[in-house]
Amino acid sequence: MANTANASWTTSGPSFTNQVVAFGGKDAIEDAYHGSASFTGDGSTASVTVNWIDGTQTPFFTQANPPVAVAPKLVLVGAVQTPTAQTLPIINVNSITSTSCVITTSAANFPAVAIVIPFVVFPY
Repeated sequence: MANTANASWTTSGPSFTNQVVAFGGKDAIEDAYHGSASFTGDGSTASVTVNWIDGTQTPFFTQANPPVAVAPKLVLVGAVQTPTAQTLPIINVNSITSTSCVITTSAANFPAVAIVIPFVVFPY
């Protein structure tokens, strides 16, 4: 079984409704978005796929006509904020795409408890 989570944005993060992109923060050129991934670990996987919205919609675009979907340039991840999993260091953020990224921990698997991982996304 795979761990997956939809991003929860601390402020008004990017969203996509009825084919309209809504940027968080002050305007469409916000420098970064802060959020977290909340999921229940499966006890057998050392990674989690974090969907920016729902895993299919793309919140980040370049200014063009028409706009072009882009993957974020940088994703910074903080320490696991779940007491029973705080000893698991985050070692990698990879597979960064326009719809999601994969966060991997050490050789140990995410335990079967509720887990919260904070992150900051720099889209440009």
